[in-house]
Amino acid sequence: WSSDVCSSDLSIPMSETKVKTQKLLSIKINMLKVLLRLAKDCKSIRDKDYIALQLTLQEIGKMLGGWIRASELKDKKLSQEPTPNSD
Repeated sequence: WSSDVCSSDLSIPMSETKVKTQKLLSIKINMLKVLLRLAKDCKSIRDKDYIALQLTLQEIGKMLGGWIRASELKDKKLSQEPTPNSD
């Protein structure tokens, strides 16, 4: 059962926009954090390993959040630029 969850739910999502793909990846990272916490609670992994993996996932989440904010800001600026007149 758990291998089915990991293989289907943790695949890398692709979408039509960069920001949407980044947001889908953020959701997947959050899901991975939950699964990791469950593995620790079930004593499937040692506390020491959990801490190391959790710190790595937190750092990835922070970087991804920064990329999302930067992409959203860039998209917002591009959508507010005036279009050139064809005079």
